[in-house]
Formats: sequence, C-alpha cells, structure tokens
Amino acid sequence: MKQSISLLVLATLLFVSCNKPNYNACFTLDRSSVNPGDIINITNCSDFDGEETRSKWDFGDGFSIISTRLDPMTHAYGTRGQFTIRLTIGEKENTSEFTRTVVVQ
Repeated sequence: MKQSISLLVLATLLFVSCNKPNYNACFTLDRSSVNPGDIINITNCSDFDGEETRSKWDFGDGFSIISTRLDPMTHAYGTRGQFTIRLTIGEKENTSEFTRTVVVQ
C-alpha cells in the first residue's frame, strides 16, 4: 500500500509541474528620466520557460497593450509626471509581474 501511495504522489507532482510553466517577468529601459515626447526603448528580458504566453503592458498613462512578441518596443509620454510601467506575463493564477518607474520632467 505504501508503494502505491508513493507512486500516486509522484505522478501527481509530475502532472502539476508539467502544466505550470515558470514565468519570470523582466524588462529594461534605456533611460528612466525623459522629457515629454522623448521615446523610451524597452527590452523584454522575461523568461517564458520555453512557452509562448501573453504579455500585458500597462504604461501608467492610460495606454496598455497585450503582445506575444519579445522584440524591443518604444513608448513616449506626452505629459510630465511619474509613471509606472507594469509588465504582467502568464495566464490566470500563473503570472509574474515586473514594474519600473519613469519620470517625465
């Protein structure tokens, strides 16, 4: 009986780990302080654990996009202020989030 319970636990652990890729959201900015209208270059350095997934970008100024690409992107702010860029990757309860702050002078 003990051996069959051990096999069941092992099979369950393998099944759960196969269904949930490990996501790690990450991005870099070429600068974090800009003037209104200046373009910020953003590079997505997230680890998708070999799986394609949705990336939701929120730029803190009312603009957000959903993308599946890893290519560098750009964004420009039209007004002065402090804005938080938030990247969320993954699906449902299996997500990872990363933020950076941009100051527009």
